[in-house]
Amino acid sequence: AVTPVARPTRVSPSSSARASTPSAATSKKGCCRCEFGRSTRCALWALVVLLLGSGGYLLAEASVRMDIMKRSAACTCQVRDFQATNVQVEPGKPEPTCENMIGLVVAATCKASGDFKGGIIFVQNWMPEYVESYHSPTGSVPLVAEFSCCPASLADMCAFEDKETGQFCDNFAYKKPGCPKAPWDCYIVDLMEKLAEGRDLLPDELAIGDAQSGAYMYIFAGFPLIVVCIILILTLLKDVWTVVLNKCP
Repeated sequence: AVTPVARPTRVSPSSSARASTPSAATSKKGCCRCEFGRSTRCALWALVVLLLGSGGYLLAEASVRMDIMKRSAACTCQVRDFQATNVQVEPGKPEPTCENMIGLVVAATCKASGDFKGGIIFVQNWMPEYVESYHSPTGSVPLVAEFSCCPASLADMCAFEDKETGQFCDNFAYKKPGCPKAPWDCYIVDLMEKLAEGRDLLPDELAIGDAQSGAYMYIFAGFPLIVVCIILILTLLKDVWTVVLNKCP
């Protein structure tokens, strides 16, 4: 009997190569573990820079405000008179009135702070700040809410006062709903140093608002941005490490 001889099996080079080479799905498996694509990574790093810059600015401003708060005397203020009635003129010359002189006198009742024992300080020739507004017929409005019911321009200075009651427009709550009620928060930085100079306070040395709340506002705004920035950085660093291990694009 003749024993058949088995023919050798021909192995194709291409099939051998395919057998030794990982499949496309297997080669991309590591890349699938990368969390972000290249364009997404660039966008997130740009967001990190933006958040870091914004948060850093707000916290730096908070530091400045905290320093101002420590040096400030907290007060409550109210407009008391027109500047025109507090001006001395030479005999024979006409006395100024609210019709021809701009300016207000503000009484600041300040709490004890450091060497200052507390008391009332009068600020002469003071005026609220105005800003441009397209919603106003005069093109301007008072900047802060404490003077929201004051005239929209300085053309009629006498309109700052209610002639019947003698109250000024920072205290018109009794007259019109929604109007402010005096006194309003104010503060003076380095008050004792200014008093030691033996001069009257300058108008711009009286600031409206609460120095303490202003400092905390910047902290509350800046701190969350920094926290989000740190979380993004940690996530991106984790993704970078994944890219290195898996050689993702």
